Amino acid sequence: MVDELPEPSFCLARTELDDEEEIERVFKFLLAHEASAAAPAAQRRSPADLTAIGAAIGAIDAAIARGKIGIEKEKAFHSEF
Repeated sequence: MVDELPEPSFCLARTELDDEEEIERVFKFLLAHEASAAAPAAQRRSPADLTAIGAAIGAIDAAIARGKIGIEKEKAFHSEF
């Protein structure tokens, strides 16, 4: 059990995303952390999970094809897995 949480080392404020270097830093952060979280999930996936993943990616692609950003579909994808 954790008695004390460490100080946060990363904090994202909406105003920070006006800076191109900050956007790149956030992108690199997300790539590193999403990849490390995805590896164990990929090892535990089931055939049903693969079907759900394919459907979620299809929904994101369809939103983008309609000229939408697909943020809601992206959130749904990540909350599902």
